[in-house]
Formats: sequence, C-alpha cells, structure tokens
Amino acid sequence: MDISAIDKEIARVRFLAEKKYLTAIVNLVNQIARNEGFAAAAAGKLELAAEEACLNIIDHAYGPDEQGHIELICQRKPGELIIAIQDKGLPFDFRLVEGVNSTGLGSLLMKALVDQVRFLNLGSEGKRLELVKRLPGEHITLPVEKDIEAEPVQEVIQLQPGDYTIRLMTENDVLKMSQCIYHAYGYTYGWEFVYYPERMKEMLNGGMLTSVVTELPDQTIIGHLAMLTDAPEARVGETGMAVVVPRYRKNSLFPIMKKYMIEVARQRGMLGIFSEAITAHPFSQKGNISIGARETGILLGLMPPMQFKKVRENIGSDRVSAVLYYLRINPHPIRRVYPPAHHRTIISRIYQHIGLDRELAESHKPKDLNQSSARVNIDIKPEICIAYLRIVEYGEDITGIIRLRLRELCLRKLDTIYLDLPLSKPETAFFCASFEQEGFFFAGLIPELQEGDVLRLQYLNNILIDRDKLDVCSEFGQQLLDYIYSNHNRRS
Repeated sequence: MDISAIDKEIARVRFLAEKKYLTAIVNLVNQIARNEGFAAAAAGKLELAAEEACLNIIDHAYGPDEQGHIELICQRKPGELIIAIQDKGLPFDFRLVEGVNSTGLGSLLMKALVDQVRFLNLGSEGKRLELVKRLPGEHITLPVEKDIEAEPVQEVIQLQPGDYTIRLMTENDVLKMSQCIYHAYGYTYGWEFVYYPERMKEMLNGGMLTSVVTELPDQTIIGHLAMLTDAPEARVGETGMAVVVPRYRKNSLFPIMKKYMIEVARQRGMLGIFSEAITAHPFSQKGNISIGARETGILLGLMPPMQFKKVRENIGSDRVSAVLYYLRINPHPIRRVYPPAHHRTIISRIYQHIGLDRELAESHKPKDLNQSSARVNIDIKPEICIAYLRIVEYGEDITGIIRLRLRELCLRKLDTIYLDLPLSKPETAFFCASFEQEGFFFAGLIPELQEGDVLRLQYLNNILIDRDKLDVCSEFGQQLLDYIYSNHNRRS
C-alpha cells in the first residue's frame, strides 16, 4: 500500500473568526468525512465537534474589536481522520468549560462526538485542538463463548521449535491476529482497534505499528507482540498487545517473540523499547525480565477491567495496573537530568537498575520564567478512560494550568491521569512538588521518550486499587510498589 494514501494533509483553510463563515467551513469537514468512508451520522458528529470548537474560539479567543483568524486542517493518518483547529487568540482557559452545560472543549468529550481529543499549546504559534475520529471498519464477528468460569480448561499443548514460525506480521495476517486477541481476552481487550482489521492494516502500512506473530504450519496465529511508535523514525517504541492463545501458553513464546522484536528494533537503530506488563498475572513480567528488560515504574489503574481466559484467580472488576519496563537496545547518549530532590534516590536506583549513564544535577528555583510560556499537550484516550498531560515548556503559570486541566479531566470522569515531566529541564526538579500537592504521585520514568527522559506522575480519580491484588514478581518491582504506595498514601 502507498503510505502517502494514508498519511497526508487533505485540506488547510484559513478564515476570519466570524460566525458567518462557519457554516461553509464545517460543511467542508462533513464532506471530507463522507469522502473518507464515514456514514452520514458519524460525519455529522465530526462536523458538530468542529463547529463547537470553532465557536469556542470565536466567542472567547478574540476580543470584539480584534480581527483574528482560525486555521482548519484536515489530515489523514493511519487508521484515523484528524480535524485540527489552530488559532493565535487568547490562551485557552479550561474554566470556561467546567460547567455541566458548557459548549466548549468539555462538551466535546461529554457528548462523545469524537474518539480522541488532543490539545496542544504551541507557544508563540498559538494553540491547536485535534479532533480524532477513527476510520470506519468492519468489526470482527466471532461466536460468543460460554462464561469463563463455567468453561472447562483446555489441555495445554506442548510445542517443539519446529512446530511454529516466528515472523513479522503482514497486512494479510490482521484478521487472524484479531482472532488471536479474541481467543485470549474475548471482547474485553482495552485497545478497541485490535478488533478492526482494516485499522490495523493502516497502522501497519503507515509505520506506526510493527507486529511479530507466532504461526502454526496450518497458518493459524497463536501468538502476537506489537511495537507502537509515534512516527516511523522514532528512536524508542512501546511494545504491547502480548498475547498467546491459552492452550499454547507455557511454551515460552512471549520471550521468543520479544527477542525477535528486539532484533528488528536494533537493526532499525532504535535506542530502546518500553512496555507495560499487567499485574493481574506474572507471565508477561517474567517474560520481560528473561530478555533483559528492567522495571522503571508501576502504573496504577492503566487499563479497564479485562477477562484473562484460563487465569481464573485474577478475574475481577478493578482496573488493571502494570509494571513499566525498559530495555536498552543500542548505545544511549549521556544526558544530564534534573530529578526532584525528594525522588532523587529512587530515580538514581532506577537508572542503575537499567544501566543508563546519567548525570544527576541539582536545580534551584528557576529565574526569568515567562508568565505565559508554558506549553502542555493533552492526549485523551476515552476508550480506556485515561489521559496524558505532557509538559513541553515551563512558565510561571504551569502549576495553575495543570490544576485547571486536571480538574477538567476529572469532571469528565477519566479514571487515571498521567503527567510526564521532562527530566532534561531544570524546572522539573522545582515544580514537581507543586504538582504532587494537586494529588499526583510518583509512577516511574521512561528514558528517551520526549527528546530525553521523562518522569511520569499519576493521579487516580476516585478509583481504588487493591494492593493485595497486584502480582509483582521481582524484588525490585516490590520495592517500587512500596515506594509508589507510600507516595500515594501521603497524597491521599
């Protein structure tokens, strides 16, 4: 498939921020959505979302005597259509949309008009709101199995090395891969796109997804492991969607697939890969450790409740937590980082644990911060009820911005909110404590994620995570869990 057909800018229109031009602009959104295969109802939702976003800018971003512009960009990305709205008006104030009856960004989430909302602060270039709608596709249809508790345990099948093949997945495999996910999780897997083969094909061909599969001689796929990247040229990838059909577990297929993926990443010149291994059972954790990955944190409440077939003792209604792992693949640059003083010891231990050479510098109160220079990106994933806040630049108003956006996300009933702080910036050491005063607490770190390492904090929005149900299989993982829970209890 030609990548340019699934990763391209379709239209870019700049118009005066006046209501009389709005109808013509949003009609364009509707027509583009229809041309990309959306049904009338779905195209109408996207049109309404774009209209509300533009109205918010017209009403609040520019003064009555100020002549401003709005730029609307329609982009086709692998598996999705993005409607981006940019302006250089008044910086957005989340207090405008905190009310239940508001018609701003909050209502876009409340009415579920789109699949994902991203808010990017562009500094001197203004601000950008991205409305993401996943492309329509046919959902896989498989027979609904009996209740897991009543289902007899299938006999475990032992395999010999010659009984299967490990290889990269092609677009011809995506349906069988979706069926593999189903046989392991039913329809409870957190990432909905795995049940839509056409979306998987576009992500694969667009360079955002690399998958390794285990195939039997009859071409049945019994195992899968994915690596997701933000861009085809990314230096760090996230591995996940590690699945083995229940009857073929205990054949060590996960570490075999992970080693294959590591070699693919090494040949691409990538620095490393990180992954999240669920704490509902120890299998994927042990697999990560066996190939050299090391724990760097624990993410509480990362995923919605899942059913793990043939793992009866861990089935429950709680959100699923995960151990964060990182694996070095190629030599890393030596970097200076600025850890907060109260987390310095644990961060130093994590760096030692994963073998990264870092200079841990001290930082004092930053000087000459611009009042309005803060840049915070927001990535909301409504299908799994989480959000990511990512600090790009600091400003004196950063704590107030995080406070307002945290409250907005909590009002929209997102369960778990993560905040990524760039460790390469001295301001991280100073401002971290102020974010923790808002209820965030330590989660871990991810090397090389944001042009350098990031410190990840986490926030639980009125959800409880039962520590006794978290199965963490290593001594260092237990030490991280102790540290994280002690921080969580203090914030609570």
